[in-house]
Amino acid sequence: MRISTINDEATVDDLVDRVHGAGAAKNPAVRDAFLEANPHLADFENLPTGTPVIVPDDRAAVPPPDERQRSAVAQAQEAIALTRTEFEAGVARESARVAEAVQLLNDPKTAEAMRKNRDMDNLRSEMLGRLAEQESEWISSREAMNTAFAGFEEVLKSAMTPPAPPLPPEPEPPPDKDTQPPTKRRRAVGKALKRAR
Repeated sequence: MRISTINDEATVDDLVDRVHGAGAAKNPAVRDAFLEANPHLADFENLPTGTPVIVPDDRAAVPPPDERQRSAVAQAQEAIALTRTEFEAGVARESARVAEAVQLLNDPKTAEAMRKNRDMDNLRSEMLGRLAEQESEWISSREAMNTAFAGFEEVLKSAMTPPAPPLPPEPEPPPDKDTQPPTKRRRAVGKALKRAR
């Protein structure tokens, strides 16, 4: 099971098709499972964009992806890779700017000049602290985005993975002698007594 949100869909069927794949809403099992997991969709017209919805993992009810879905998944994977590359480049640029500013503030001549004026020395210390915080925030953002990208990639992989076949039902154990109806037990006891004579 995963979580999604309502985007700009006009109907519940549009939402089902978006989260399960084109044509999924035509499958009654998929649509019913989706509505059962999301009873609040009964008032769909009045729900705002961004409302969370539960996407049931009933992959057996979802038809296998067709070529159009494969193409859409491939395009989404390319978009994720491009976004990830651009984000990493932006983080690298900002990290380089922070490193350059720290280097400038720690330059012996700059540090010496700023130490002569107490206010400037305090400003220098404050700026170094803020730059360290900014660098820490960029590292946290990078980690969060990498986790999000990995999650997106997993969702895309699972969209293209055929469902596992259902497990066969477990056989019922033979009835226990103590659980047999009393009449069968009496007959069994009677037969055993006759044989014993």
